[in-house]
Amino acid sequence: MTGYGADILASPAAVQAGQGMSFATNYAPTELNSAATRAQSAALKQYAGSTSGLPSFSQAYGWLAADVFLYALENAGCDASQADILKFMNTSDQYDAGGLLPDKQDFTKPGSGGKCYFSPP
Repeated sequence: MTGYGADILASPAAVQAGQGMSFATNYAPTELNSAATRAQSAALKQYAGSTSGLPSFSQAYGWLAADVFLYALENAGCDASQADILKFMNTSDQYDAGGLLPDKQDFTKPGSGGKCYFSPP
């Protein structure tokens, strides 16, 4: 099951219904308390008005989408064209969303993104 996030945890009925369920996530859950999750949590509190610092499912994927776009712009150049961005991304094998992904994503080999999900310890 996927969809784990602040919106689920804020609902007692959803928490109860989720007991015994497994949730898959391809980004680091805040509970890992890593440098990357602490940075994300602090940003959500500061800029999104989050009281818990836990991303909702949509916030987490919005974060990743914005982050990969910024990664491409930072590396291809802020004035890069769409073709320049795609050219850079096709050479990138080091993207990990600042540590939020379980493995470096290798965009040079489509479909070979490496480990895709975090596993419980």
